[in-house]
This record gives sequence, C-alpha cells and structure tokens, in this order.
Amino acid sequence: MAVAPGTLVDFNQAPFLVIWEVTRACALACVHCRADAIPHRNPCELTTEQGFRLIDQVRAFGPRPPLLVLTGGDPMRRPDLAELVRYGAEAGLTVALTPSGTAAATPARLAELKAAGLSRVAVSLDGPTPETHDAFRRVRGSYAWTMRIIDATIELGLPLQINSTISRMTLRNPDALAGKCGRCRFRAICGGSRSRAFAATGNALASDALCAYDPGEVIEPPVAGP
Repeated sequence: MAVAPGTLVDFNQAPFLVIWEVTRACALACVHCRADAIPHRNPCELTTEQGFRLIDQVRAFGPRPPLLVLTGGDPMRRPDLAELVRYGAEAGLTVALTPSGTAAATPARLAELKAAGLSRVAVSLDGPTPETHDAFRRVRGSYAWTMRIIDATIELGLPLQINSTISRMTLRNPDALAGKCGRCRFRAICGGSRSRAFAATGNALASDALCAYDPGEVIEPPVAGP
C-alpha cells in the first residue's frame, strides 16, 4: 500500500533510516572512527544470505520503509556489495552508500552499484586541502580519492551528499567570513551556510546567499557563541 505524499510517519513504529556497517575493514585510520575499523574483513561479518535477511527485516517495517545506508569501515571492501544493493532496491528500499575515500571506490565499481539500483552516494570532506583532509583521515591520498568519487558520482548522475566532521582541526574562523556574513553580529553563532556559499560563489567563506538578515554596511560586534 502506497503512502500519500505529506502523510505523517510514526517514528515510534519505524525509523527514518537504518545504517548498516557492512564491514569493519578499511584502509583509513580516521581520527573519529566509530566503527573500530580494521585492515581486513572480520570472519564474523554477516554473510550475503544473512545480509539479505537483514534487508528483509528493514523492508518489513511497513508501507514506508526506512532509507537503508550501507557504510563501514569501507563498504567497498565487500565483494558482494552490488548484490546487497540490488536485493535492497528490488525489495523496494531506497539504498544509499557512504564509501571511504580510498582507492577501492573506482568509477567502474560505482557504475556497477548504480546499475544494481543504488540511489545516492555520500562522502566525507574534512578539510579544504589535501593536507587538512588527509591529516584527519590519517592516510595520504584520501583527499584525491574522495574527489575522484565525487567526480565519478556526478558523471554517473547519482545524487551526491557531502558530509564533514567539524573539529578543532577543521573549525573554517568567523572573522574570516566575507560579505554580509563577515559583518553580521551573529557570525560566531550562526556563521551562515558554508555549503550554500560555496555552491553559489565557489568561495566557502562568502555570504550565505539565502540568508534574509541584512546587517547593514557596518561590521557589528559579534554576539558571543555558546
């Protein structure tokens, strides 16, 4: 039974999304890793058939099942990844992927996953330069591999999501903001949307084009942040 657009979903009955860490294997050594990544696949991982049964459980949540996100570790380290994507897509799930920024995420592999029914790709960029991003991921070359994933995803016409972890290493000084964001007294609290600024101008420190607040032409003293 289809659910009409705008129908309220009871999240006490079904979650909005389910994130499955399909493997702990990963070539990165990220500072913030929650998955306790390891160099090789753990033999206790779910098998392909067990994965199918897990997907069946996700689909059984109801007429409006959760978004299924396959992550890790590095999900590209599972040779059956396309099978899992295909099974989920054919079951009626929206299947998304968050690959690690490694050499395993080749354009050919991404094309295979799109053909299997993949709906979205999300990657992490944790700094504006190779040096800052790679320091966070603790593997040289991760920034370049991540950019290759981004380019391939766009080329394939898949929806792309960029994630970023804000930390002391990457927190992009409110007094460095340009335009009206740089004059705004709320710059230390709000800071504007850096993603919108980058999308509109190519400069992540530019003004947030969709912000309706006008601080005027005089730089206002900042309101202290939390």
